[in-house]
Amino acid sequence: MTHPAIPPSPETVCLRPLCPRNLDEAWLGERWVDAAVFARQQQKSAKDKKDKNYYHVVELAAWAHAPDERGINGRIAAKAAVEDMAKQNTPIDDAACLDLYEFACSKVALDYSETIGLLRSRFVKAQPKLKASALRCFDACLWHLDWENAQQIAALLDKKFSEDRKFLFRNILTTYLAACTERCPDNKKQLFLSLAKAQADRAFDLHAKVNVDGQDLHPRAVTNETEHLMWCELRILCAKPEDNLKLFTSSKSGPLAFLEHGFDRSYHQTMHYLHKSGAWAELFEIGQTVAGRSVAIYQEEGKAYAEAVRAIHQNRKDGEDESTTEKEKERKRAEVIQKSRASLSTKDRRYEEVCCDYFLWKAMVVAAKHQSDTNQKLEETRQLAQTMLEAKQQAEGKVKSVFRKNFHLLTLEILFARASETDEELADGSEQTTRVERLEKYIDTYYKDRSCFDDIKPFFSSLSKDEAAIFLKSLGTSGDKNADNFKGLMILSMRLKLRFLQATSASSGEKCDYCSEICQDTNCTGCLKSIAKGALDNFSSGIKDADLLRELQDTQDDPLSDMTMIGSVCLLNLAGVGRGCWDQGASSPFYETDTQYFLQAVTWVELYVRMIPRNDPLRMLLVKLYLLMGCVSRAKILWDSFGVKNAIVNSLGSLFFDRLSTISPRDFVNSITPTDKILRVFSKAIRKDFPNSIRQSLQYDNYWSVAKITKSGEDLSRSCALVMAVVEGRRGLRLGSDKGGAVIDDEPLIRNHALEHQLIDSTDYSYLPDFGGPNSKPTKELLSYGPPPSHERSHLSILAERFLDFVSCAQPRDYKPPKKGLALQFNWDYAVTTCKQIEQGIGVVLPAASKDHLTGAERWYYSVVLKLAVLVRTILDNAITTRSTGQVQETVRSIIVGLLDTFETQTNDLVSVPNDAQAKIQTVYGAAPVHAMGMVRESTQAIKHTVRYVTAAVDRIKATDKTRGASEAAWLGPELKKMTTAASDAELKVKDLIKQLNSKARTGGWVDRLNEWTFGDRTAPADPEDKAFRRDFADQLSNTIPRTDREFWADSVATSWQELFEGWKKVKWE
Repeated sequence: MTHPAIPPSPETVCLRPLCPRNLDEAWLGERWVDAAVFARQQQKSAKDKKDKNYYHVVELAAWAHAPDERGINGRIAAKAAVEDMAKQNTPIDDAACLDLYEFACSKVALDYSETIGLLRSRFVKAQPKLKASALRCFDACLWHLDWENAQQIAALLDKKFSEDRKFLFRNILTTYLAACTERCPDNKKQLFLSLAKAQADRAFDLHAKVNVDGQDLHPRAVTNETEHLMWCELRILCAKPEDNLKLFTSSKSGPLAFLEHGFDRSYHQTMHYLHKSGAWAELFEIGQTVAGRSVAIYQEEGKAYAEAVRAIHQNRKDGEDESTTEKEKERKRAEVIQKSRASLSTKDRRYEEVCCDYFLWKAMVVAAKHQSDTNQKLEETRQLAQTMLEAKQQAEGKVKSVFRKNFHLLTLEILFARASETDEELADGSEQTTRVERLEKYIDTYYKDRSCFDDIKPFFSSLSKDEAAIFLKSLGTSGDKNADNFKGLMILSMRLKLRFLQATSASSGEKCDYCSEICQDTNCTGCLKSIAKGALDNFSSGIKDADLLRELQDTQDDPLSDMTMIGSVCLLNLAGVGRGCWDQGASSPFYETDTQYFLQAVTWVELYVRMIPRNDPLRMLLVKLYLLMGCVSRAKILWDSFGVKNAIVNSLGSLFFDRLSTISPRDFVNSITPTDKILRVFSKAIRKDFPNSIRQSLQYDNYWSVAKITKSGEDLSRSCALVMAVVEGRRGLRLGSDKGGAVIDDEPLIRNHALEHQLIDSTDYSYLPDFGGPNSKPTKELLSYGPPPSHERSHLSILAERFLDFVSCAQPRDYKPPKKGLALQFNWDYAVTTCKQIEQGIGVVLPAASKDHLTGAERWYYSVVLKLAVLVRTILDNAITTRSTGQVQETVRSIIVGLLDTFETQTNDLVSVPNDAQAKIQTVYGAAPVHAMGMVRESTQAIKHTVRYVTAAVDRIKATDKTRGASEAAWLGPELKKMTTAASDAELKVKDLIKQLNSKARTGGWVDRLNEWTFGDRTAPADPEDKAFRRDFADQLSNTIPRTDREFWADSVATSWQELFEGWKKVKWE
C-alpha cells in the first residue's frame, strides 16, 4: 500500500574543527550571511583544491539558509548544483561536503534517492575503505528512509568488511526494505525479496554448523533472537506457504526448537503463523508437548516447595504462629517459592511462562475443533489445563487470579465448543443448562473484572432464546435484595448490558428475544425503556448509599458508572440520535431527535461526571454530547481535563477536533489554532522520532523492529487525523480573513499526498464503549456530526484546499518578468493543468464518498468546488488563451447555472429558526446547523475567489489585447456578477440566521426553560403509555439530580450557546 513521502527534519551539521573561529561562530549562531561571506574569504585564501571545494559548499549551504530573496536564490542554486552532480555523475571525494549539500537542500523539495542518496552511494563505491565515512552515508540514508541507496551501501560494507557480522544483517534487512518501496521496479522487487530470503536462509543454516574444534558458531550465522526473528519474518513474507509449513513444523526450526534455544518471540511468531495457516494437528501436538513439559516442571517444583515448607516448620520456634503477621507469612511464602525455584533452569522457567499464556490454550481449543474427534480433543485439553493448574497450585502455594480466570474462561470455551446437549437438558425439565450455570458462575466470580462483559458477550450470543431467558432471570432484577450493595449493583449492571445487547440484536419487523414485541426499528423500544428505568432505579438508590460511595473511592470498578452509561445510551437510542442520513435532508443532527430524551441523557451523565470527574468513558461521552448540541466551550473544558498526551493525539484527536472549525469559530480567533499542537506532534514523530528510532534499533542490533518502525511511520503519514489537523487549521484561519495561511503544498506533512495514497482513520473509539448488538448503531455514529474521518473525505479536503490556494494566489505587484507574453502563457498552462488535476481528483472521489463519508453540507461544498474547477478550466482553456466562440459561451453559462443551483440547494439546506410558540426550544436545534453554516461560508469564499481570479485573468487580456479583453468581459462579466450576487445573498441569509440564534440564546429564563424541556410533561396525549413512562422517568430523574446541579447545568448550557453564537458574529464574511 502506497504512502506519502514526508521529508525528515534536517540534521544539524557542524563545520570542520580547523575552520576559522569567525566562520565557526557565525555558523553556530545561524548568522548565515556572515557565514557565507567568511566562507568565501576562506575559499579565496585556501591553497588546497579540496579545501577550496569544501568552503565553496559551506558558502552555498549558508546562502541557502539566509533570509529574504538571498535564501531563495541560495536554495535554488544548491538544488541545481546537487541535481547537476547527480545527473553528470560528478564524483565527490569528501563526505563532509555531502553533509553540507544535504543541509543546503533541506528546505527545498528534492528527490533524495535520485540526488543526495545517489551521491552518497557513489561516494562509498568509489572509496569503500573509508568505513567511518561509509557508515555516515548509511546513517544519512536511513534518516531519509532511502532504502534503495542504503541497501547498496550496506551491500558494499558487507562485502568489504565481511568479518563484521552486523553488516550482513543490515544488508539483509535493507535488501528486503528496498524491495518493499514504491520506487523498486517490479522486475527487481521479486529479485530483492528472493535475495534477502536466500541470505537469511544461509545464515540460519550456518547456525547449526559448529567449527571443527567445537568452539563458536560460524561468524556469519544467526546467533541471537533478533536475528532469528528476522529470519522468521522474512520466511513468512517471502517464501511459499507450503515450504514454511514444512519448515516450521520440523524439529530444528519449529516453535519447540525456538523455545528450547530461548527465542520466545520467534516461538510466538511461528505459533501464530501455524494458527493462521490452519496447521491444526501440528498446533495441537505442540500445545500438548509444551503443556506436558510444563506440568512435569511444576510437579517437580511442587515437591521442592513442599520440602522447603517442611523445613521451615521444623525450624519454627514455639508460639511463632500466633505472633506472625499476615505480611510476614506472605514474605516467608515468597522465600519458600524462591528457594523451590532456585534449582529451575532458564529453559524450565521459559516453559512455565509459555504455558501460562492464554494464547496457547485458546489455540489448542481452536485446533481441537478442527479435528475429527473434536470432543475427545477438547476433553484432553480441559484435563491438561486442570492438571497444570493443580500442579501450579502445589508449586507456588496459590495461583494468581489472572491464571485462574484464564482457566475458567478456557473451560467456557471448551464447553461452548462441544456438541451442545441443551435441548436434552431442557426436555428433562432442568431449570438451567450447564452452559447457563457456568456463565452465571463466571460472572459471580469475575464481576469486578473490567473485561467481564466482553468475555461473556460471545458466549451469551450463542445461547438459545430459552437459555438466554433463564440466564437473564438468574442474574436478578432491579428489585433484587442485593441491589443495595456493591456486588449486587455490579451484577445488575451486567444484566442490563446483556439486555441492551439483546434489545438491539433484532431486525426491523422481528420479535424481540426478551419481551417478544415486534421491533419497529432495529431496537426494541419497550426493552430500551425498561433498561433505562432499571438503570435509573439502581443509580438513584446507589448514590444515596454512603457505604457504597465510600467503597467506590477505593476501586476502579464502578457499577454506578455502568448504570449511567447504559441508561444514557438507551435514552439516546430512544431519542433517535443519529437516525437521519448524513448524506441527505436537513443539516442538523437533531432534525428528527426527541429533545427531552436527549437532554435527560446529558443531565444524567453530567451529574455523575461532576461526582466522579476522572471517569474517562463518561467524560468522553459527555464531550461528544456537548459538541453535538453546540456547547463547545463546555466540551472543551472536559476535553482539556483529559490531558491528551502527544503519543495518543493521533488516536484521540479526531474525537474532539474533527469539523471543529465549521462548528465553533470562537476557538480559531487567534493566529495559533487549536490544531497547531497536533501538527507539531505529527511533525516531530514523523520527521524526527521515527528516523531516530530506526538508527537506535540498528545500533542495538534490533533488526526487525526497523521494519515495524518504518511501517508505523508510514501509517502515521497516512493518518486522516494529520489531514484533519491541517485542513481544520486552514479553515479556522479563514474565519477571520480570506486566507488560510501558507499554501498547502508548502506544508511538508501534506504536500506529497496524492490520490493513490490510501489514508487511514486511526481513531481509538474504545473510549465510547458499545454494548449493542450487530444491528445497532455504534456509539461513535450516534454522537457525531457526521461520518468519521475517511480516506475519501481527507482527499477531498486536500483537493479543495489546493483549489482555494490556486484561485486566491496573487502575484506580487513588483513582479516584472522579462518576457511578459511567455510568462503569461506559462501561467495559463499551469492554471489549466492544475484545474484539470483538481477536477479529475474530485470527480473520482466524490461519487464514492457522498453516501457514507460526508455530511450533506460537505457533499454540497465539494460539489461546488468541483463545478468551480470545471468553470475555471473551461474559461482559461477556451476564453482566455484563445478567443471564445458562441458555443463556449453557452457552455460556460450552463456550468454557472448548474453551479448556482447546487449552491442554492446547499444554502437552503440550513435549518431555519421558527417563529411560532415553540421558537425558543428550537435553539437546541439551531445550535446544530453551525457545521452547515461553516460549509456555506467555505463555498461563498470559493465562489468569490474564483470570480476575482477570472476577473484578473480577463484584465490581463486587456493589458495585451484591449479589444479582445473587452469582448470577453462583455459576456463574462454579467455571469460572474450572478455568482457574486448568489454568494452575497447566501452570506446575508446565514448572518440573519446567526443574528436570530444569538438573540434567542441571549434571552433570559434559560434555567427554567431547560429544566422544563428536560423534566416537564411535553408528551402529546396520543400515546398514553409513552406519556406515563415519560412522566414517571422525568420525575424520578428530577428527584435524583439535586436542584443546584440542575440549575448549574442549565446555566452552563445557556452560557455555552451564547459564546458559540458570539463567536459566529465575529466571522469575517466580506
